[in-house]
Amino acid sequence: MPALERRPGRVIVDDRWSGAHGIGRYATEVLSRLSLAAEPLAVAGKPMSMSGVLSRKRLALSPQDVLYSPGFNLSITRARQVITMHDLIHLHHSSRISPLRALYFRFLLPMVVKRSGVVLTVSQASANEMREWVGSANVEIVITGCGRSAAFTREGARRSFTRPTFVFVSGIRPHKNLATLLDACVLRPEYDLVIVTPDTARAASLIRERGLEERVSVESGVTDEELAALYRGSVGTVVPSLVEGFGLPALEAMSCGTRVAHWKECESVAEICDSTSVVVADATRGSSWANALDHLVELGPLAPSELSHDWWEKYSWDRVAAIVNETLLRVLATNSVSV
Repeated sequence: MPALERRPGRVIVDDRWSGAHGIGRYATEVLSRLSLAAEPLAVAGKPMSMSGVLSRKRLALSPQDVLYSPGFNLSITRARQVITMHDLIHLHHSSRISPLRALYFRFLLPMVVKRSGVVLTVSQASANEMREWVGSANVEIVITGCGRSAAFTREGARRSFTRPTFVFVSGIRPHKNLATLLDACVLRPEYDLVIVTPDTARAASLIRERGLEERVSVESGVTDEELAALYRGSVGTVVPSLVEGFGLPALEAMSCGTRVAHWKECESVAEICDSTSVVVADATRGSSWANALDHLVELGPLAPSELSHDWWEKYSWDRVAAIVNETLLRVLATNSVSV
């Protein structure tokens, strides 16, 4: 009988996620920094498309291989799948989730994660949700965090405004709570707001409903450098979200020396801001956010001493990539089997 040989596994990365924020930003920054010998999946289509789930390349992977996705997409494959599950907002905080998507998040994804034995996420708040969602004490939850990209520093160009101006950066979905922030703007006619969002039509509609066209502007497709200049020139960045997986705009703004206002129960943003932010007790009242705008004006920008060396080290893409890299190498080592 021939001797058993140990067949080396490979790390394959799903390189289809791309974008300026959210999962796309995470994927771009992390995958470019991995030091392990990873191979790109190199298949066409969007990460969540059915063609990706059923691709021949994924089907051809061996049980010794590790398939890593920086987002929450899975596939039919014999490889051990490791994903970065940023949050469960699609499942718990969407009023329009389809039966198919609910099935995907409630059953298919947990099944893959249990089989893998490990899942990555971006904050302690998300990790707490993951534990209940997975429903297994045998799954390791690794918190990678997120980092700040090179443009977001205290030094650099800044936008010039004639009136106190605040910034909101996000897509527009109900849990983002933009409508309440606009209600606050109605109560404070002395302030202006810049909304940076891909959802320009929805933002414009909310602005018109409140007659704020003269004081609230909408921008889209800005570069990192332009966004950083906007943060630096503003009085503060407002994150009125009811829930976030992480809260990248808060991190980016703080890296530019700009103070943040957020709801006290939005745990992931509170985790980033620690004691430096303006905290809002009631997320649903425009008057509460109006008071927060006043407080941002009173406090002014973040002093360099308010952010510790440990804070800068923690929110580094190099550190995030190192955690992902170590996790994938560890999974690969335990995944090798004799054939």
